[in-house]
Amino acid sequence: MGYKRKRTHVLEFDDNQFDGLEVVADSASMDEYFTIRDLLDRPTSTAAGARDDLREIFDLLVPKLVSWNLEAEDGSPVPLDRETFGSQDREFTGAIVQAWLQAVQGVRRPLPTPSPSGEQSVAASIPTETLSASQVS
Repeated sequence: MGYKRKRTHVLEFDDNQFDGLEVVADSASMDEYFTIRDLLDRPTSTAAGARDDLREIFDLLVPKLVSWNLEAEDGSPVPLDRETFGSQDREFTGAIVQAWLQAVQGVRRPLPTPSPSGEQSVAASIPTETLSASQVS
């Protein structure tokens, strides 16, 4: 019996950003990951260049998306395909791209603010210098 890697991720979004949205995505090869990173980081001087880069990102990413629970206004499920993904607004698609990148690179969202540290330890107030020998009176 061999080892089978878990290659799917439930994408995580910022608190209340898309409350209730669930997106499951496959992982990617290193080549695919770095291609998407390079496309996101590449400076473009024209709208056409930016659009071409975005199309290439979507062409690589959308096949990695396994499922989502996105619904239309009438409650019907929205199909998860390249055309539908590309028709969504920038905030929505950008959040999915970023959440996927974070999941694939293994970066977890920060934990909630830690509990307060409480009072200072008594050990911190204990003097550490050598005390002089006591004198008998």
